[in-house]
Amino acid sequence: MQIDCFNRCSTLRLPCLGGYLLIHLAALLVAPSCLAQSAPLVVPAEGPPFAGDLESINAAGRITFRDGEASRTLSLDDLVRWSHPAVPRRQTLVLLDDGSRLVTAADWAGGAAVRLDGDALVVLSDTWGEIRWPEHRVRGLVFAHRNRPQERLRLERQVLAAENPHDQVLLTNEDRVTGTLTRLAGGSLAISTVAGEAELPLSRVEAVMFGRRDEPSPNPSPSRSGRIVVGLRDGSLVQADTVRTDAAELEIDLPSGPRLEGGTRDDVATLQSLGGRFVYLSDLEPADYRHVPYLNISWPYQRDRNLLGEPLSVQGQMYLKGVAMHSAGRLTYKLDAPYRRFEAAVAIDDSAGGRGSVVFGVHVLRDGRWQEAYKSGTVRGGDEPQLVSIDLAGAQALTLTVDYADRGDELDHAEWLDARLVK
Repeated sequence: MQIDCFNRCSTLRLPCLGGYLLIHLAALLVAPSCLAQSAPLVVPAEGPPFAGDLESINAAGRITFRDGEASRTLSLDDLVRWSHPAVPRRQTLVLLDDGSRLVTAADWAGGAAVRLDGDALVVLSDTWGEIRWPEHRVRGLVFAHRNRPQERLRLERQVLAAENPHDQVLLTNEDRVTGTLTRLAGGSLAISTVAGEAELPLSRVEAVMFGRRDEPSPNPSPSRSGRIVVGLRDGSLVQADTVRTDAAELEIDLPSGPRLEGGTRDDVATLQSLGGRFVYLSDLEPADYRHVPYLNISWPYQRDRNLLGEPLSVQGQMYLKGVAMHSAGRLTYKLDAPYRRFEAAVAIDDSAGGRGSVVFGVHVLRDGRWQEAYKSGTVRGGDEPQLVSIDLAGAQALTLTVDYADRGDELDHAEWLDARLVK
């Protein structure tokens, strides 16, 4: 990983200058990737991943990747993912009603990065400058008090899941204030409650959850879910209908809302298609789920999150789509269409701390009989993700299994990354 490589090359220091130079050169010899990083991986809907840097995306959804002198173009319908999301910078997160996340510019002026202006929220972004969002399109805000990104992202999920008729302010001491937000500017906010108006400095505010007032969408006919998630290097993630980019510009059209203009392809950290000629398992309802505890702790499966409710993460890289299970578990899906293949990568989540060990399996139902289609060896925490590709011709159902391996069910945080049914 690039961060690990940087650490190897930059932290080997001795008080003696000669000693430092000797150790530093040795580090470069054993870690040549410090000098030349390979391109990020492109995951197509079907077939093995390949390396490629993002070169351009045109208005028709044709995405071109380049690795050295070679280039390859995919349609949006054939792309699953390019690269991985960036960890959000430690700045205010603005959460939209479609699940998008905007990371504000650095809040060096004390509250200037986000403010309430009438019925609009004004957001200052390093990439897009000043953006105005109708307040009813915003689910909430998460301020940058938590040091660990996982904690801020857990708060993000809590805000997105909230269904309150009134605004709520979550304080750093875990108290909540309920009412109507009347002001947000200049490093403080005001909220009108049944006991009167309360004014609070943002230094005491962990998050703001805007009430669901059933405001009509300015364009209610299209779906609010875009076709692709575009992730920026500041950690922003936006759902888009279309995206166009090259070395000179970046333009993103949202399902409903303003067009985002600013930046270039170098600001794009990841792309994740939300479906083309494939369907993610995490977007489907399973027909059955069974979990057999090793002792007495029951684990539900998770969609697009690890078993602790945090982002999926393997070897320091985050994933947006996937299914998490604990041993021993069995998850079954009925196949309501003639899908051709099941594709995924299997691994143990980083939340296991390099521990955990499982055996992954896939069974397919054909002509009333279950057949084993895949069985991994023992997969342990810290291992590289292993690719799974299964023929689904004639299949009526698909079952994923996760079984015990080395040490019972200890930290068996198993994941099916980018798990999808290909049409």
